[in-house]
Amino acid sequence: MRHQDRADAPPIDPALMDLPELMVHLSRSLRSRHSRELAPFDLTPSQARAFATVARWPRRAQEPETAAELRLSTLAELLQIAPRSATELVDALQDKGFVERRPSEQDRRAIVVTLSPAGVELRRRMRAAMEQTNRRTAGDLFQVLDEHERTLLESLLRKVAAAERTVEP
Repeated sequence: MRHQDRADAPPIDPALMDLPELMVHLSRSLRSRHSRELAPFDLTPSQARAFATVARWPRRAQEPETAAELRLSTLAELLQIAPRSATELVDALQDKGFVERRPSEQDRRAIVVTLSPAGVELRRRMRAAMEQTNRRTAGDLFQVLDEHERTLLESLLRKVAAAERTVEP
Protein backbone atom coordinates (compact mmCIF):
# COMPACT_ATOMS: atom_id res chain seq x y z
CA MET A 1 0.00 0.00 0.00
CA ARG A 2 1.37 3.43 -0.96
CA HIS A 3 1.66 6.21 1.56
CA GLN A 4 -0.72 9.06 0.97
CA ASP A 5 0.62 12.30 -0.39
CA ARG A 6 1.03 14.87 2.40
CA ALA A 7 -1.34 17.17 0.51
CA ASP A 8 -3.99 14.42 0.55
CA ALA A 9 -3.52 13.53 4.21
CA PRO A 10 -5.99 15.01 6.68
CA PRO A 11 -4.43 17.70 8.87
CA ILE A 12 -3.39 16.59 12.34
CA ASP A 13 -4.76 18.56 15.26
CA PRO A 14 -1.84 20.48 16.83
CA ALA A 15 -3.37 19.80 20.26
CA LEU A 16 -2.48 16.13 19.71
CA MET A 17 1.18 16.82 18.82
CA ASP A 18 4.09 16.71 21.21
CA LEU A 19 6.79 19.40 21.12
CA PRO A 20 9.07 17.74 18.52
CA GLU A 21 6.07 17.10 16.25
CA LEU A 22 4.97 20.73 16.61
CA MET A 23 8.48 21.93 15.68
CA VAL A 24 8.57 19.69 12.60
CA HIS A 25 5.06 20.77 11.59
CA LEU A 26 5.88 24.47 11.87
CA SER A 27 9.27 23.98 10.17
CA ARG A 28 7.59 22.32 7.21
CA SER A 29 5.07 25.13 7.01
CA LEU A 30 7.80 27.77 7.09
CA ARG A 31 9.92 25.87 4.55
CA SER A 32 6.96 25.58 2.19
CA ARG A 33 6.26 29.31 2.46
CA HIS A 34 9.96 30.04 2.00
CA SER A 35 10.11 27.88 -1.14
CA ARG A 36 7.22 29.81 -2.68
CA GLU A 37 8.87 33.11 -1.80
CA LEU A 38 12.16 32.05 -3.40
CA ALA A 39 10.58 30.93 -6.66
CA PRO A 40 10.94 34.34 -8.38
CA PHE A 41 14.68 34.21 -7.67
CA ASP A 42 15.12 30.69 -9.10
CA LEU A 43 16.62 29.41 -5.83
CA THR A 44 15.81 26.41 -3.65
CA PRO A 45 15.85 26.95 0.12
CA SER A 46 19.26 25.21 0.33
CA GLN A 47 20.68 27.36 -2.45
CA ALA A 48 19.25 30.50 -0.81
CA ARG A 49 20.88 29.57 2.50
CA ALA A 50 24.24 29.04 0.82
CA PHE A 51 23.83 32.23 -1.20
CA ALA A 52 22.98 34.22 1.94
CA THR A 53 26.08 32.86 3.69
CA VAL A 54 28.31 33.88 0.78
CA ALA A 55 26.57 37.27 0.59
CA ARG A 56 27.15 37.96 4.31
CA TRP A 57 30.82 37.00 4.21
CA PRO A 58 33.04 38.45 5.77
CA ARG A 59 30.64 40.70 7.67
CA ARG A 60 30.10 38.05 10.32
CA ALA A 61 30.80 39.38 13.81
CA GLN A 62 32.37 36.13 15.00
CA GLU A 63 34.83 35.93 12.09
CA PRO A 64 38.32 37.43 12.45
CA GLU A 65 39.37 40.20 10.07
CA THR A 66 41.90 37.82 8.48
CA ALA A 67 39.11 35.49 7.33
CA ALA A 68 38.31 37.62 4.29
CA GLU A 69 38.20 34.60 1.99
CA LEU A 70 35.32 32.15 2.11
CA ARG A 71 36.62 28.69 1.28
CA LEU A 72 34.34 25.86 0.25
CA SER A 73 35.34 23.96 3.39
CA THR A 74 34.34 26.93 5.57
CA LEU A 75 31.04 27.27 3.74
CA ALA A 76 30.33 23.58 4.41
CA GLU A 77 31.09 24.08 8.12
CA LEU A 78 28.89 27.17 8.34
CA LEU A 79 26.00 25.37 6.65
CA GLN A 80 26.67 22.21 8.68
CA ILE A 81 26.71 20.05 5.57
CA ALA A 82 29.21 17.71 3.92
CA PRO A 83 31.89 19.39 1.78
CA ARG A 84 30.54 17.58 -1.29
CA SER A 85 27.08 19.07 -0.67
CA ALA A 86 28.60 22.54 -0.39
CA THR A 87 30.34 21.95 -3.72
CA GLU A 88 27.03 20.97 -5.32
CA LEU A 89 25.31 24.07 -3.97
CA VAL A 90 28.10 26.33 -5.22
CA ASP A 91 27.98 24.52 -8.60
CA ALA A 92 24.27 25.35 -8.88
CA LEU A 93 24.79 28.97 -7.81
CA GLN A 94 27.69 29.33 -10.24
CA ASP A 95 25.64 27.81 -13.08
CA LYS A 96 23.01 30.48 -12.39
CA GLY A 97 25.70 33.17 -12.46
CA PHE A 98 25.33 34.24 -8.83
CA VAL A 99 28.74 33.24 -7.45
CA GLU A 100 32.28 32.88 -8.72
CA ARG A 101 35.10 30.56 -7.72
CA ARG A 102 38.72 31.56 -7.70
CA PRO A 103 41.97 30.32 -6.21
CA SER A 104 42.72 31.62 -2.73
CA GLU A 105 45.29 34.38 -2.51
CA GLN A 106 46.48 32.89 0.78
CA ASP A 107 46.67 29.26 -0.39
CA ARG A 108 46.58 28.57 -4.14
CA ARG A 109 45.38 25.00 -3.48
CA ALA A 110 42.18 26.29 -1.87
CA ILE A 111 39.16 27.60 -3.74
CA VAL A 112 37.23 30.62 -2.46
CA VAL A 113 33.69 31.67 -3.29
CA THR A 114 32.53 35.24 -3.88
CA LEU A 115 29.42 36.90 -5.24
CA SER A 116 29.46 37.66 -8.95
CA PRO A 117 28.14 41.01 -10.17
CA ALA A 118 24.81 39.26 -10.86
CA GLY A 119 24.94 37.88 -7.30
CA VAL A 120 25.43 41.37 -5.87
CA GLU A 121 22.33 42.51 -7.78
CA LEU A 122 20.38 39.43 -6.66
CA ARG A 123 21.35 40.13 -3.04
CA ARG A 124 19.94 43.65 -3.35
CA ARG A 125 16.67 42.43 -4.91
CA MET A 126 16.29 39.57 -2.46
CA ARG A 127 16.99 41.71 0.58
CA ALA A 128 14.16 44.10 -0.29
CA ALA A 129 11.70 41.36 -1.22
CA MET A 130 12.53 39.09 1.71
CA GLU A 131 12.20 41.84 4.32
CA GLN A 132 8.66 42.44 3.13
CA THR A 133 7.92 38.73 2.92
CA ASN A 134 9.38 37.97 6.35
CA ARG A 135 7.18 40.63 7.94
CA ARG A 136 4.13 39.25 6.13
CA THR A 137 4.96 35.62 7.01
CA ALA A 138 5.64 36.48 10.64
CA GLY A 139 2.41 38.44 10.71
CA ASP A 140 0.44 35.57 9.17
CA LEU A 141 1.95 32.75 11.17
CA PHE A 142 2.44 34.46 14.51
CA GLN A 143 -0.59 36.76 14.52
CA VAL A 144 -2.14 34.69 17.31
CA LEU A 145 0.68 35.87 19.61
CA ASP A 146 0.90 39.31 21.17
CA GLU A 147 4.19 41.22 21.06
CA HIS A 148 5.35 39.91 24.43
CA GLU A 149 4.63 36.30 23.41
CA ARG A 150 6.51 36.73 20.11
CA THR A 151 9.51 38.18 21.94
CA LEU A 152 9.40 35.36 24.47
CA LEU A 153 9.10 32.70 21.74
CA GLU A 154 12.03 34.19 19.84
CA SER A 155 14.13 34.30 23.01
CA LEU A 156 13.31 30.69 23.89
CA LEU A 157 14.05 29.45 20.37
CA ARG A 158 17.40 31.29 20.37
CA LYS A 159 18.25 29.69 23.72
CA VAL A 160 17.43 26.20 22.45
CA ALA A 161 19.32 26.82 19.18
CA ALA A 162 22.40 28.02 21.06
CA ALA A 163 22.29 25.03 23.41
CA GLU A 164 21.80 22.63 20.49
CA ARG A 165 25.18 23.66 19.08
CA THR A 166 26.93 22.43 22.23
CA VAL A 167 25.11 19.10 22.53
CA GLU A 168 26.70 16.06 20.89
CA PRO A 169 24.35 14.14 18.55
